[in-house]
Amino acid sequence: MSRLRVEKTPLRVRLYLADGTRAEGELFVAPMSPAGAGPQPVWQLLEEAGPVVPFRDAQGRFCLVGTRQVAAVETLEAASDPLPPPPWVRAVPVEVRLAGGHELVGDLLLEVEGRPVDALRTPGEWVFVRRLSGGAWVRKALLVVLRLER
Repeated sequence: MSRLRVEKTPLRVRLYLADGTRAEGELFVAPMSPAGAGPQPVWQLLEEAGPVVPFRDAQGRFCLVGTRQVAAVETLEAASDPLPPPPWVRAVPVEVRLAGGHELVGDLLLEVEGRPVDALRTPGEWVFVRRLSGGAWVRKALLVVLRLER
């Protein structure tokens, strides 16, 4: 075991689990991502965490959550003035239904000519859905239905 330890920063989140549980609390991210561009993204934390990730619930209790059972993680610390997407990105309104019966509504951010299926076929376990709260990282393997809103 290494004696090196990286202090983590709490990030307010809402977890959506595959069994239908929804919990608000904090995950702990590194203050600097391995790429060196800001704090560690929540999707990266979950991919690197191993079988469990530490979580502090809204009552202050610590627990370990099975990472493979996390269907989505919604960040609850929205930017006060979110930036509009760049001109090469378009927002496609979607409704997402996840394992456990959870439903999320938001925007899938795509390249101007991109299709929703392209976002789901890209490498990686997660797809981002922009929401008023900031956004939610959705595990592709636990996505049941993605419906385009009109």
